[in-house]
Amino acid sequence: MILFILEGEKREPQIYKTMQYLFLDSDSKNEILVSYCNNIYSLYKKMKQHDIFNNSGSDIVHILKEELSENKINTVLKDIEYSDGFSEIYLFFDYDIHIPDKFNKISIEEQNNNVTEMLEYFNDETGNGKLYINYPMIESIRYFKKELPDNDYIHYTVNLDSKKSFKELANEESFYKNMDFISFKMNKKTLKIKVPDNPEKIQKLKNNWNHIKNLNVKKANYICFENDVLPKVKSEINQLAIFKSQVSAYVLPHQKIAILNAFPLFLYEYTR
Repeated sequence: MILFILEGEKREPQIYKTMQYLFLDSDSKNEILVSYCNNIYSLYKKMKQHDIFNNSGSDIVHILKEELSENKINTVLKDIEYSDGFSEIYLFFDYDIHIPDKFNKISIEEQNNNVTEMLEYFNDETGNGKLYINYPMIESIRYFKKELPDNDYIHYTVNLDSKKSFKELANEESFYKNMDFISFKMNKKTLKIKVPDNPEKIQKLKNNWNHIKNLNVKKANYICFENDVLPKVKSEINQLAIFKSQVSAYVLPHQKIAILNAFPLFLYEYTR
């Protein structure tokens, strides 16, 4: 059994399930998708309260069952007590860092320290789990200013002090105004797929996914090593290396974030 812990309950399941249908051999019946419906900093705070980082005996499954006990998650996890009930665990969350203000009083340094600790803890899908980060958030999956393949994507960044949310910027600046170019629509929890009525649509989605995977993998390599090529070794662009390079090369010196999406990187690593 594989557990996927997603930050949101709309975009992320839609993206993952489309990607699974197009590329992965995994059996959806052998997977549990959980939407945490809160950000990575909230999850970090809850983990600290449970003293999980010091191996207190509690784990991510306990937190999910506690936090979402009033939702459907209480049903899907009711027979699972610990994380070792899963063969693999993956988490997908947004970086979504903010300059401190009257609503968010956590310093940039503290926010980055929180994410570092999370990435160090969730560094193995067969252990505690493996965390993937969207920069700055899930909408980066469609932030292309030109039709794919957009080779300028490697240089796209967003300012930390932007007056507009990244979702607003994506709506205004992206060539793609919705997710149709990369995903099927969903009817509640089920993808709306017409097979074999629309093979051209399926092939178009595959082509776009392959473009997006290559662009994000190359950009991850560029963020880490300033090389606009596919890395020779997949592990060179691991999630902690990407994060540290984001902070040292973009966030701290320039108050910027290099736009990058986690799902294509997951696909790149998962399909060996």
